[in-house]
Formats: sequence, C-alpha cells, structure tokens
Amino acid sequence: MKSLHWNPYVALVLILFFSLLELGSGQWQVIGPENRVKAFVGQDTVFSCSLSPETNAEFMEVRFFKQRFSAIVHLYQHGKDQENKQMPDYQRRTELVKDGIVNGQVLLRLKKVIPSDAGLYGCWFSSQTYEDEATWELEVSDMEMTLTPLISVMRYVDGGIQLHCQSSGWLSQPIVRWKGSEGNDLPSDSKVIRNMHGLFDVETFLTVRKNSGSISCSIQLSDKSLEVKARIFIGELFFQQSPWLFVSTALIIICCAVFCILLWMRISFSRSREKLQKELKELRELKQHLEPVSEW
Repeated sequence: MKSLHWNPYVALVLILFFSLLELGSGQWQVIGPENRVKAFVGQDTVFSCSLSPETNAEFMEVRFFKQRFSAIVHLYQHGKDQENKQMPDYQRRTELVKDGIVNGQVLLRLKKVIPSDAGLYGCWFSSQTYEDEATWELEVSDMEMTLTPLISVMRYVDGGIQLHCQSSGWLSQPIVRWKGSEGNDLPSDSKVIRNMHGLFDVETFLTVRKNSGSISCSIQLSDKSLEVKARIFIGELFFQQSPWLFVSTALIIICCAVFCILLWMRISFSRSREKLQKELKELRELKQHLEPVSEW
C-alpha cells in the first residue's frame, strides 16, 4: 500500500475552494454610524448603513428600528419601501436613499427631528442565507439653547473694553458677526475650529470704546437657515473711574512719603551718630595728651 504524501498544491487549492465557498455563502457585516449620532430639534439627520464587503442589497430586506426589532422606523422589503409598516411617529418623516444599494449602501434621512426621537437605533440587513445588524444612539438637543453664544467682558485694552463671544457644536462652519446699536458690522478677531467630534466651535473678540450702546454677537449658517445671537449693553458705567483707584493712588503716595521721611531720619541719625563718635574720639585723644602734662 502506497503511503500518502501531503501535496502543498492540493492544500492551496483546498484553501481557495473553502474561501470561495465562504464568500459564496453570502456572509457580510453591517457597518452603521458611529456609536453616537448628534442631532438638533427641527433639523434633519442622516443614518448611513452599508455592507462589508460590498454586496448587492437590492433584493434584501433592510429594516431600521428603534429600541426593539419590531418598532419599525423604516422598512425596505420586496424591492420597495413599506411605509404602511412604519410606527406612526415616523410616517412621512423618513426617506431611504438607495442610490448605492447595489453596493450595499443605503442612507436613511430622518426629517425634522423631535425630542422623542432620541434613543437607540439599529439597521438590519437580511438575505436568504445571512443576516446582520448594527446599532447606535441618537442624541437630540435644542439647537438654539445649545448654540446660543455667550458674551463675556474680558479686560480693559487701550482705553476700551475687550468682549469675548463663543458658541460650540455647529454641524457646519458658521459665519460670525459683531453688530453695533445701529446694526452696522464691527471689525473683530474671529476663529472657527473643528473639534474632536467633527463639530465647529466659534470664538471671537471685539474691543469697544465709550458710548458703544447695545452690542450683539450674531452667528449664523451660510445659507441663513439658522441664526443665534446674544446682546450686551456697554454704558458709561463700564468706563467710569472707580473711587478705589483714587484711594489706592493716595495710599501709594502716602506710603512713599512715609518711606522717604523714615529714610531721611535714618540717614540723619547715622550722620549724627558718626559726628558724635568722632567728637568722643577727639576728646579721648585730647585727654590722653593732657594727662602727661599734668604729671609734669
């Protein structure tokens, strides 16, 4: 009986065969949004789900649900949307974008977000041979309350007052403006940065002079779909000299005068002591000189 010898080429063929068999079985993974999605009341938000590796999902069932599998937010089944199976709160508020569905990519647009939309969501793909899902959390915030800028009085600069205005959490890069009491734009130093969450934070500085009146910090989106602002009134009180300034100045002058007097007294005392010591020394020398004469 001939002994069996392991052929590496046969092993390679078997590995390729089982790899193709596994690929043919239709196994894939659902990739959803990040763990946490942030949205604002009254605005639209988008949930993106896709298959990895890319797989045609045109004839699959695609289900978006909230909290539990049976709570349907949007259902795609038998090649079309099943709007009659949605929860009442989501009817006419969702749109499934299927431009990339042949590659396993879909987008669910949730329109005009409301506070009750917050919670745990999932998307589920199902074929005849395989199924998988991904989940994430939706956080809902009141946009105006979240984005309303905060104005702070920083310090006195070159005869004026420096104001600071900041706002955080913008979905797209906003436009920043300071406006005077007559609605005129005021020159300022502003910067917009993107934070670690992909949102935009705004920070701007303005130096105002006397009689500035009402000053507003206005921040809005480029399409003017949203604008938030804060106001501050700069009156004469901000520029009045504090009585403590005069008290402090007077105390400084008095302390300097006392110091000068004490210094003069010390110098005078030192000179008097030196003069006295010199006279005592001369008297001792004279006494020593007179004592031998008296003995003679």
